Amino acid sequence: MTNHKVKERFYFSYSKKESDFLKEKGLFYITKAIHPQSNVCFTMWDRDEKLLELLKEYNQVHKVN
Repeated sequence: MTNHKVKERFYFSYSKKESDFLKEKGLFYITKAIHPQSNVCFTMWDRDEKLLELLKEYNQVHKVN
């Protein structure tokens, strides 16, 4: 699977606040890992309609562009 296809299929969150919000809303991440180059923790989510809806809500509440 190409990098582009992975990004189309999955959503990677590097924000604990954002990940906690998604979990509170009832979603479950696929995996939690540490990026090997940046050494930063991230969660990987299925990119579906519910996730996109919740990300829109999160961004409105937290005024993220």
